[in-house]
Amino acid sequence: MKEINSTGELKQIGLEILLSVHQFCEDHHIMYSLACGTLIGAVRHQGFIPWDDDVDIYMLRNDYNRFLDIYHDETGHYQAISLETSKDWKQPYAKVFDTHTLLIEQSNTNVDGVGFGIDVFPIDAAPDSLADWQKYEKRRVLLQRLFGMKKMVWREGRSLAKNIFLYMMKFFLLPFSMRSMAKMIDRYAKKYNDMSTSYLAESCFGNPNNRFAHADFSTSVDIYFQGHQLKAMNGFENYLRAFYGDYMKLPPKEQRITHHAFKVFWT
Repeated sequence: MKEINSTGELKQIGLEILLSVHQFCEDHHIMYSLACGTLIGAVRHQGFIPWDDDVDIYMLRNDYNRFLDIYHDETGHYQAISLETSKDWKQPYAKVFDTHTLLIEQSNTNVDGVGFGIDVFPIDAAPDSLADWQKYEKRRVLLQRLFGMKKMVWREGRSLAKNIFLYMMKFFLLPFSMRSMAKMIDRYAKKYNDMSTSYLAESCFGNPNNRFAHADFSTSVDIYFQGHQLKAMNGFENYLRAFYGDYMKLPPKEQRITHHAFKVFWT
């Protein structure tokens, strides 16, 4: 196997997967939106953030479920994996990956045969009441942090005290597998989906307090990314301003680095 250690090469792989998913969604009337740093990159750089190679997209839960039910790549070059499609998957969100690559992560989430890909996050209903939201969010963040501790491994560079605390927590979490915890988060994220609410949240893996207006994701609009016309939620400016503040401002130079906790190989 040959290691891929070029950020440019990883960006190209991610872009090609994204274009394939975009075309599939267009052909099957599935709404999606660029999200997180990918959306910032589209708005600020008309493509990838220069020092980042991640690709993240959002889908409303119904579109997410339908996508996973019907997604296929006739060439076999790309494959979707999620809790719903694989008994080995250990994350509360989906991924579409390049089957000609292999991803090795520095965590307990490795699944044999899964390659480098793009993350597909489901978006769920969030409660309207601020009190209900705060109560819901407190437990959601706790579940997410425990899940994060479960998947972390001993790492040089982390203080001895933090490594010891981590393994104490992992001991208490022994009765729970990574997959069972991911499914727990997934179930909790869907708690309000049977109710008509005015808010949404990326509850499976999102940052704290990431509730945003349902109206901001009522449809999608065109946005350019790496010279291609892709899709963003109609209220993407409100979304970015709420979560990132002045998202058009570049971070300090020392923060413009790629944080990789994985290796990728051509197979």
